Amino acid sequence: MAVELRCPDCRAKLKLKSAPEPGSEVECPECYAVFDAPADAGTDEHAMPPARSKRPAADDDGEDRPRKKKPKEKKEKAGKDPQTPRKRKAKKKETNKALMTVLIVGGVMFLGVVLGMLWWFFKRQPPAYELMAHLPPDSTSVQGANIGHVRRYVEFYKKFEGQVNDTGFKKAGDAAAKAVGKAPEDFIDYMVTGTNSKGESALVLKASSEFDAGGLAKMNGARPGTADGRTYYTVDPIPGVLNGGRLKVFSPSKKLVVFVPESVSAGTCNRIVAGTPADDGVPGKFGALAKRTSRGTAWTLIALDASNKPKAPEKKEGAQNAEFEGLLAGSVGSAKAFGLKTSVGSRHVRFEAILQFGESDPARALRDKFRDSPLAKADDASLDPPRYWKQFVSSVVGNQKVGTELYSTLGATTSGDLFVLYAESETMTMMETAGSLVGKMTGTSSSGGFGGGGGGGGMPPPPGQGGPGGRVGGAEKGVAFRRRPVRPRGGVVSRISV
Repeated sequence: MAVELRCPDCRAKLKLKSAPEPGSEVECPECYAVFDAPADAGTDEHAMPPARSKRPAADDDGEDRPRKKKPKEKKEKAGKDPQTPRKRKAKKKETNKALMTVLIVGGVMFLGVVLGMLWWFFKRQPPAYELMAHLPPDSTSVQGANIGHVRRYVEFYKKFEGQVNDTGFKKAGDAAAKAVGKAPEDFIDYMVTGTNSKGESALVLKASSEFDAGGLAKMNGARPGTADGRTYYTVDPIPGVLNGGRLKVFSPSKKLVVFVPESVSAGTCNRIVAGTPADDGVPGKFGALAKRTSRGTAWTLIALDASNKPKAPEKKEGAQNAEFEGLLAGSVGSAKAFGLKTSVGSRHVRFEAILQFGESDPARALRDKFRDSPLAKADDASLDPPRYWKQFVSSVVGNQKVGTELYSTLGATTSGDLFVLYAESETMTMMETAGSLVGKMTGTSSSGGFGGGGGGGGMPPPPGQGGPGGRVGGAEKGVAFRRRPVRPRGGVVSRISV
């Protein structure tokens, strides 16, 4: 009767035709181990032999048997019974290579998309850079307004529209729209104007839709000319535009139209016509300040020097705003440029006043200084604010309600060499005072402006040139860290879908 035995060494199953004699030697054909046959081999075909194996060095006759190459023996752990059944290693499941490849490729693509979006977000240029390329590259005062963005807020825009129609850039846009066959009321999507230290300026308008540049030849008194290989037209003066003299008008793209005074030097005019790369033009001059500021709905950039920096007032009894002006002069200090940004939203209008220093330490020092100011330490917005804040509201804001909302939302932060003061007011409140606000922003107010292009499109002159620079002072004076925000009232402005 056939029986089965197991080798105690390699655990191989041995099939024998008949049961061996108890105690006789059995040789494993797999590992050549020799062991004694168990006494009960004939009764239990699965019994494990109790005896240990022995490996003869040679046969009894002294001649070596031919042996197969023995597998390398593994060292047994001390105290381990050789008869103990060995654990079988589980077979590894085969991986679906196609699925793994798809997952890896998909993960890499997803990571690439995320990194690409981050790069685009942080490296993308503001829309205004396209227009800034056609300003005098050495401009020291630049202003811009995203008219298309404001137009999305229907009720809010109605408050602005009346006074915007009296600005120089709107009159220039109307003249260009009429020549190229576009509707004047929605022709301008964006405007930028800039002036250099020589008083040379330019006005750049971006249209809401493409137009035929050849239509500019229909403007009053148009005479063709060339600069840097491009055609421009010298046209009759447009009242209120760039000091009222004759103008050179050209279109560098299907959506842009540029106005340059005829009196601008040939060298500057050629550079305006050719366009200046961002790094060599206004964006490069103002750096991070230009990038942050020009993302607003309406904004201004001013290079500061001894001629336009706020100065401490003379000590006189009864002098108005003396404390405010003194604190302003001390705050500006070594700043090399100033920016003001207004961002319009459906619930709030946010303001940022920004000082740019040559390094980050002065910006942080100014932030820390105002962290310890009475405004920052006030625990209750109902407390009577400092006197210099009242002077700021009276001379710059011009509306107590707006001043109260700005006071309750004031905050300050830093970004590199930039010191940023921010505050916001409800859009409904701003609509109620839109007349005076637009006057300050467009230069139609007789109370002076916050800095600007000196007639380069109807904007007010920079500080020290036809105005006290009150907007710079107003933006800086009431610095504090963020406190309780004003709660929005809900849908106060109708908005056109973007």
